Amino acid sequence: MQPTIKRPKPTIDLVMATGGGDTKVLEPLYDGLVETPLAGLYGFLDFKETEAIEVGLRIARAQGRVPFGQLTSENRYEFFSQVARVGFAVVNKSTAFCRERDSDLSDAVVHRYHQLNPHKGEHFRERLEAIDDDVITDLSVAIATQPHRFVSGREYDYHHKTHDCDLDALARLPFQSRKHDSPEKKATALAKEVARIFREQYSREIPDLSFERSQGILPFGIASNN
Repeated sequence: MQPTIKRPKPTIDLVMATGGGDTKVLEPLYDGLVETPLAGLYGFLDFKETEAIEVGLRIARAQGRVPFGQLTSENRYEFFSQVARVGFAVVNKSTAFCRERDSDLSDAVVHRYHQLNPHKGEHFRERLEAIDDDVITDLSVAIATQPHRFVSGREYDYHHKTHDCDLDALARLPFQSRKHDSPEKKATALAKEVARIFREQYSREIPDLSFERSQGILPFGIASNN
């Protein structure tokens, strides 16, 4: 049996920091975790890669511009590289884990963040190639579905009463929000849900992978101090 190692769960504070408390990151991250979950791939990915891929996937699906048309076992590296590039472009504008913004982070949060990224962005191609083909196939099916628009329970109930939009395109957020809620309040609620999903659905165990050569390092990831 292949040996495994364990990493911690992301906390609410860490999710807020890695998303910069910005709903432009946390909204597509939450939506992606619900509709295109990467639980089967997570052991082979760093946390920051998982975040970027979910954000990039959500943006691409919402715009109807999924790269290469469809994810396959054969194009997995090219597909995820392009999706991650889109996601990192969004995340890097907000994340606190960069040279310009991480001075206010606690040592505990920074330490946990590095523990969550044990692969350090290296061997990206090899890690993706080690994922079971069935996992890629299942994710491809999820990616091909029409994305929902996530709305508050209040808005969801309103549209169900008025039938003024395509109800099948709506999905209810698991927390209450009001039209005039501050961005900070909504961001905190989203971060709580993201942390809960990782805690309940994503395994802490990752395979202890060893590769002889280094290739496929993502050059567009988060530029951390460490």
